[in-house]
Amino acid sequence: MPTYKFKNLKTGVVYEDFMSMKDMEKLRENPNIELQMPDTLNIISQTG
Repeated sequence: MPTYKFKNLKTGVVYEDFMSMKDMEKLRENPNIELQMPDTLNIISQTG
């Protein structure tokens, strides 16, 4: 499951939450919550 970054538009608080995509879509239905773009992209690679 990925970590998403959200902003509460009423309070201005930005926070991260670890949840499924299904749960994230439910949270986005709240008009006071805005999904934020990630600051950096984490690329995971495997070697060996």
